[in-house]
Amino acid sequence: MTMNVSEQRISEAIQRQDLCGFIVRVAQALIPSSNYLHNWHVDAIVHALLCVHHGIDQRLIITQPPRTLKSICTSVAFPAWSIGLDPSKKFVCISYSDVLAGNLARYFRLVITSDWYRVLFRT
Repeated sequence: MTMNVSEQRISEAIQRQDLCGFIVRVAQALIPSSNYLHNWHVDAIVHALLCVHHGIDQRLIITQPPRTLKSICTSVAFPAWSIGLDPSKKFVCISYSDVLAGNLARYFRLVITSDWYRVLFRT
């Protein structure tokens, strides 16, 4: 699907302002062969992450089954989105596995060094 310039700008504005929209873009970038299927649990994750982002909560533990986008949302998309909005933010992501932590760090790096991210946040 090709977008004209106006549609592209609207899409970028949504991704900058809406963490859910940004998560969709990240999922599409990291897993291009898969169709993103939005579900209520992503909205619940986003709500919890936004409470952290706005300082309402300082600690957060999310427990969900594997393969539900939990790690992509919390350890890749959320830090990338937050840092895009405020480059002074700092994050520490902890995992039970050094292999998973390494993969998530690589995904994060792929997102923040991508052309679309640089355009989105004008970095």
